[in-house]
Amino acid sequence: MKIKTRRFVNPRFGVLDVAGEVLKLEASEADGGKKISTFLMASPDIRLKVREDVIRLSLSPDLQTIDELSVAIGDYEYCAAGLEGISDLLSVIKALDIRDYWTKPDLNFLLYTFIKFSVCILTAEKTREYCNTHEEATGETCKYFDKQRQLAMLLNHMLESCHIQYSNYVHTQRAQYLLLLGLNPKETYTTEQIKTVGKKWMKLIHPDAELGNDELFKNINQAVTYLK
Repeated sequence: MKIKTRRFVNPRFGVLDVAGEVLKLEASEADGGKKISTFLMASPDIRLKVREDVIRLSLSPDLQTIDELSVAIGDYEYCAAGLEGISDLLSVIKALDIRDYWTKPDLNFLLYTFIKFSVCILTAEKTREYCNTHEEATGETCKYFDKQRQLAMLLNHMLESCHIQYSNYVHTQRAQYLLLLGLNPKETYTTEQIKTVGKKWMKLIHPDAELGNDELFKNINQAVTYLK
């Protein structure tokens, strides 16, 4: 099955308005199973907006790095420049300080979309390689698209973990690490369950893996070591 490409100009996803051009790439698993998608940016300026909350991304000419980032959420403002890889995005996620994070679902969606788009931008070179090499949607293409999705989810878990002080969870090291792994701090888990979840994430972001990142790998390893 061919990789399906759809171009969106100023699309709207539920409550989220996007200003700019976005390409959605969609592939199906070889057995006709679930569809897996990713995005490529098709314009250098992307604006994400939910009501009055806005995140702006100004991209490099090749649309593969983020030259400038600006976040305006309520009275909170944050700016960064020169995001060239996942480590830079991770630094931004750890630096954000959004008090309403846990109380506004629409805000969660805005921030997750920012993370997903940023992952897609910062890994766009590899995405284009897959698309140029495989006109047909191969199993490897689907796996890569899914790895991008999983990485965005993990970074979103990091954002949750970094904002635990504004949640209803008791702010402990245990709770913070459970959030990082995508687990509920109000539940109990066996050592094997912790190891299984940790192994999944560490396989994804091992420094030698396709989307590997040394700092994120160390963060996950610390969480698993503490919890097990």
